[in-house]
Amino acid sequence: MWHVILEAKPSLTRVTVFSGGQQVGPTIAAALDPLDVAVTRDPVVRLGLPGPVEDRFYPWYGATWANCKSGPTWSREPMPRPFAEASIDIDAPPAHVWAVMLDLARYHEWNPFIVAIDHAGAPALGGALRLHVRWNDGTGASSGEEITELVAPEGERAGRLAYRFTGPLPAFGLVRATRVQQVAPLPGERCRYFTREEFTGLLTRFLPLAKVQDGFDRHARALKARAEALAAAQGGR
Repeated sequence: MWHVILEAKPSLTRVTVFSGGQQVGPTIAAALDPLDVAVTRDPVVRLGLPGPVEDRFYPWYGATWANCKSGPTWSREPMPRPFAEASIDIDAPPAHVWAVMLDLARYHEWNPFIVAIDHAGAPALGGALRLHVRWNDGTGASSGEEITELVAPEGERAGRLAYRFTGPLPAFGLVRATRVQQVAPLPGERCRYFTREEFTGLLTRFLPLAKVQDGFDRHARALKARAEALAAAQGGR
């Protein structure tokens, strides 16, 4: 007789299968939005949450959702999400850095991580982007994004640019992410650049997170070099 134990929390689901009192295979853990009908890769399991445990086929072990003694239990405790972030101080005014960030057509001139951006017109809320990134091993990838926040720096107000990942993966709850980039003013015509992207979804454990982190670090250093060079050139005129 198969026994399936399902533990469900707002950001994580654990599935364990027992037979004859012994655990069969590893516990499967996957990041999960509880309002999604989610799909894991190995094994392939469909979990309809929230709601009671139902009889469902569990193909990897040949088990069914049978004889579950308890349904899903929910916790308010947030589960950690994988993320990448970077921060750097820049010896240039926020407006200079912001201008570099929004000059999408020139990313290939200075950005070793986001080497090109396909877009139509000037950046605007709801605008679609396609980012082409280059990993540190020379390979690359591209992703569709939608601009969700666009606030220019002004006075003491920080500038913020955010865009969310679009396409089939986020539509099915497999990978969801929003990257935020912020430029905050510092004394002396300087500023601090900060960026962070959090990931949720069942396939986040397969993300090349170390490559993303390396890319964010390279992006931040290159943005600093570009903005400071432009500021120095303008100051020398």
